Amino acid sequence: MARNAIAVEVPYTTEKMGAGEYTLMHKYDIATRSRDMNVIAGIWHGCPCGCGARSYLPIDTETGWTIVKPFPKASLTPSIGMFAGQSPFHWHGYLTDGEFREC
Repeated sequence: MARNAIAVEVPYTTEKMGAGEYTLMHKYDIATRSRDMNVIAGIWHGCPCGCGARSYLPIDTETGWTIVKPFPKASLTPSIGMFAGQSPFHWHGYLTDGEFREC
């Protein structure tokens, strides 16, 4: 049975995150000591299965994930793998059209 979750933006937290919850992290300019709200540097997201684990996805076309479709109905590539001590993945899927969808 697939464990899917609708993506929902929430304020940043260091605590566990619910299924599908995410927080956008924006580029920080050290020189001006300010965030560029037009540039998404990455997202923190809760495991779509609802276990409370969270993961950071850097948004970078060379070393991380790429935004194919903008938030809030975002699509990212490549796939997302959540590790929780299992091998190969605890949860593996995609963020497509604003929904985390398990493979």
